[in-house]
Amino acid sequence: MGMLDERTLDELGMADLTEAQRRRFLSVIQTELKIRVGKEMSFGLSDSQIHEFESIIKNDAVFNRQWLERYQPKYAQSDVYLRLASNGYKGDNLINKTAGVLWLRQNRSDYQKIVEACKREICGELRQYRNGIIARASP
Repeated sequence: MGMLDERTLDELGMADLTEAQRRRFLSVIQTELKIRVGKEMSFGLSDSQIHEFESIIKNDAVFNRQWLERYQPKYAQSDVYLRLASNGYKGDNLINKTAGVLWLRQNRSDYQKIVEACKREICGELRQYRNGIIARASP
């Protein structure tokens, strides 16, 4: 997931936060991004799809390998698998990441659009309340 990062804070005019404040604040807004993306992704999915995705993101390599073998039997030849392997992913990590990406492609091909929309929404809110956020963060 494209996360909100240090550069985002700088772009939003929050460069003056201390390092500790930046880390705490980034943790909070990254958690909020995950919550919003998850909520948006759940719209339009069946209960079965939601359960399946929850199982995949738990990084259970046995479940993920079974899912890949059932729904993506040629996963080891996929661009996702090959790219992840070339980036150093191995073993269970490779299986888990591959299953996550291929599940999203199969079930929520609009995932990246959802992430970007949620990021824009959060950044808009941060811009709107920037002065209050900085005032509360100041000693």
